[in-house]
Amino acid sequence: MTMMLVPFSVPSSLFVSNLYNNNTTTTQLSPTSSFPLEKREHVQAAESRFWDLRPQLTLVNAPMARFSLFRLPTKLRRRVRRNRMATIIALFVLVGLLIFPFYSAYCVYKPPRYLIHWLRRKYPDVLFEEPTDQKIIALSIDDAPSTHTEDIMQVLEENEAHATFFVIGSQVEGRKDKLVNLVAKGHELGNHAMHDEPSKSLSNEKLLEEVHLVKDMLTEAYAANGQILPNNYFRPGSGIFNRRMRDVLGNQGFRITLGSVYPHDPQIPYPDTNAKHILSMAHPGAIIICHDRRSWTVPMLRTVLPELKRQGYRIVTITDLVKAVSSQNQGQ
Repeated sequence: MTMMLVPFSVPSSLFVSNLYNNNTTTTQLSPTSSFPLEKREHVQAAESRFWDLRPQLTLVNAPMARFSLFRLPTKLRRRVRRNRMATIIALFVLVGLLIFPFYSAYCVYKPPRYLIHWLRRKYPDVLFEEPTDQKIIALSIDDAPSTHTEDIMQVLEENEAHATFFVIGSQVEGRKDKLVNLVAKGHELGNHAMHDEPSKSLSNEKLLEEVHLVKDMLTEAYAANGQILPNNYFRPGSGIFNRRMRDVLGNQGFRITLGSVYPHDPQIPYPDTNAKHILSMAHPGAIIICHDRRSWTVPMLRTVLPELKRQGYRIVTITDLVKAVSSQNQGQ
């Protein structure tokens, strides 16, 4: 229903409300000629004042009047807007702080391709992978040799796969024949220092001493097969390196070699989980890192290797991967 304000000074007999169909109209009645002259002038004056004030009094004709009563002062409105914006920004920052630790942990567990690409550009002397469109993947196995090495060799042979075994020098005693056998089977040996410890913690002198001791062991295993050590790959303990190590090892002809697919199998003893991790990240030119000396490595490989073969991949040593990509690039 439409509302209308009427001054109390106007006689109600001058107006008739017609309420048909919920529409309100106001009809003005002419003063009767029987009114005395003074009365007529009084009525006309009141009538005139009403029509002058009607646009201001009628809410229908001035809808914004209702809202202007509740409008805040300009300065206060600006302050409210600033506070609202500050609250929104604070919420975004808070959400970011909550998400960042989880995303960082995810990137460590399953690094995205753009992160590997960034690492390759930042550390061009460190080998992470070899970009290519060929269906070829390098498999590397750390912490060799061990009591599980022969079982790993058997799985590799069943799937026509080859791998680079990174050797810990302190584990070679009494297992030299396993190194010789690995080379004879077409696998490759790499340097993993003398002990299972972070190589970053070693002094320059101790680091060089260890890598040269292990290099002599590898050279001996190749010599037993009438071959020459084909590489100087060094994989630092715990996978951590720094500028000092890069300079010291680089000056001695060693190349720090890591990878781009790592299921964290030393910490996660579930072969199915690790296999799914590897298969979800496998791509042409990748270098897979897994570990000897664990009972769950063989069942993991029994899942991974047949599936990679089914997808058309060749599983090779790191040197064979580097050579294949280098030959392709030279051919282009």
